[in-house]
Amino acid sequence: MIYPSEDVAKAEGKTPCPVAANKFTASQQAEIEKIMSDYLVAHPEILVKAGETLQAQQAAQRKVAMAQAAFENYTELTADPDTPSYGPADAKVVVVTFFDYQSVWSHRLSYEIDRVMKSNPDVRVAFKEWPILGARWPASVEAARTGLQIWYQKGQNAYLDYYHGLFAIGHTEGELTTADIRKVSSEVKLNTKKAKDVDAVLERNDILSHKVGFSGTPAVLVMPVVGGDVNTITVIPGYPSEGELQAAVKLAREGKKVVN
Repeated sequence: MIYPSEDVAKAEGKTPCPVAANKFTASQQAEIEKIMSDYLVAHPEILVKAGETLQAQQAAQRKVAMAQAAFENYTELTADPDTPSYGPADAKVVVVTFFDYQSVWSHRLSYEIDRVMKSNPDVRVAFKEWPILGARWPASVEAARTGLQIWYQKGQNAYLDYYHGLFAIGHTEGELTTADIRKVSSEVKLNTKKAKDVDAVLERNDILSHKVGFSGTPAVLVMPVVGGDVNTITVIPGYPSEGELQAAVKLAREGKKVVN
């Protein structure tokens, strides 16, 4: 009789199981490894599937960590008076978007944000100006700075006109110019002589984005304004579709995930 445990086998004077005792000979070990190697070579989809599963698990873990970080910075994300926003003051859900006017994906996201606002008039959108591409293209910083100055001086309607107006020009990835920024800001009648210094706000936005775990634009958070937790916060570190945004709004509003 072969026993699975070496200790039990020795105690009873019997032969231990070589597998359990890990006593394969060198040739047996080599043969096992060859069989496994040959099988994986013949079925590479197994390694691909394992890699995809690992990546999905890691992405899910990152999103949980980011939702926790967002929860820890709740007030700064949902109720910062220095952040431009559009929508009712008593909104129960806020969509927070971190963006750069030079980012082509931020440009595309602006249209999704517009559709979400139109279909959810009870939702407020918070616009976190984050000129992450400013080191490469200084117009990013100028555009973000001007947006905040319009917010302080002219309010939410003028800010939204500037936001959509600048993106409507379609100059991204280094094409945005000072002339573009001045054209759109003049259309909303920004008084540059009375423009506020907003660099401290931009710096706080940069710090906050890294606290949450974002590394690029666009990035989106959808959060209940009150009573939320990590399970009702949706973190999207990238470009979301309108469907993803609508599902996130429903989760934040009702605490329920959309079932397709």
